[in-house]
Amino acid sequence: MTAVLQAFLIALLTVLGKFVIDFLNAKREEAKIKADNELARKYIDLAADTVAHCVAATNQTYVDSLKNKDIFNKDAQKEAFNKSLDTAMSILNEDAIKYLNEFTGDAKQYLATLIEAEVAKQKQEKGSN
Repeated sequence: MTAVLQAFLIALLTVLGKFVIDFLNAKREEAKIKADNELARKYIDLAADTVAHCVAATNQTYVDSLKNKDIFNKDAQKEAFNKSLDTAMSILNEDAIKYLNEFTGDAKQYLATLIEAEVAKQKQEKGSN
């Protein structure tokens, strides 16, 4: 009888052990996903805020002065875009650029897309004021 009880307890402990290990592994994966999501959110928000500030600064210092002189053309638009992109790339730290490269495939292209969207947004806001 003792041998049967011992065998039963060993089997029960094995099953419980596997359950505990599976549970801990699931919790570890959940924590990893949450950390990855928080990191992604952090760098995406940082990139968006940086781009918004760079576009606003370029508009104030470069675009508005050319528009006041009535010489804002396609070449000037490209230059304004490049100024915003270069400034954003220089402001974001190495970790942010590395993460954005991993997350989006190309940080510079991702920032370029954000700049285009931000320019349109700021134009719309300026037009509605």
